[in-house]
Amino acid sequence: MQTELSGRLGLCFFLLLLVALVPKSVLASSWFVAPQIGTQGLSAQVGYRSDHDFSVRAAWNQFGFDKSFTVDGVKYDSDIRLKSLGLLFDYYPLDNGFHMTAGLYRNDNRISASGVIDRMFSHRIGNHVIQVDGKQLGKSSAKVEYAPVAPYLGIGYHNVVKEGFSFAADIGVLYQGNARVSVEPPEGVRNLNIQQVKDRTQQQKHEIEKMANKVRWYPVVSLGVAYTF
Repeated sequence: MQTELSGRLGLCFFLLLLVALVPKSVLASSWFVAPQIGTQGLSAQVGYRSDHDFSVRAAWNQFGFDKSFTVDGVKYDSDIRLKSLGLLFDYYPLDNGFHMTAGLYRNDNRISASGVIDRMFSHRIGNHVIQVDGKQLGKSSAKVEYAPVAPYLGIGYHNVVKEGFSFAADIGVLYQGNARVSVEPPEGVRNLNIQQVKDRTQQQKHEIEKMANKVRWYPVVSLGVAYTF
């Protein structure tokens, strides 16, 4: 994680250095950087606005947090990671900073979770039926991913024509597609043919899919500042 963060910081430093080395005559007060924070996490953006009411931005977003949730009687502890890299095109229909945006993101939002089954199972061995405590079987695991390429539509504001700082905001929606969910039963029964475990695992997958699909249209709201060179 530390190596990855260092690499991201190095990339941001390189972009800023590149902009700083470009002659002022080329910049023409049109290159800008825009740190923001919002529903996609922390965002770092670098862009260029032309003289024809258009701008293009590269945006990197990342954030992570832990959250617990219960599905069909199983309490999961999850690690939620928001991570995306986008290319955005802005159109300014008015003579101000209001813009309409369309773009594509390399989407790497995902959820990893594990939980225990809080119930007893009946398992037949020969002529004997034994009771198995789900808690003693180990942890179930679940993974949620979305489409790797996600289109974005939105509106926003940043007045990046004049040099210096300006307010920046974006609101829109990112289409992630249907959730891709995989669920593994507890370690202790993964290689055993226990129908109840199979049924419970399938039910878990179905319930998690329903929850994860609620954000197939992911709302994007972000606020920050823009600095034009």
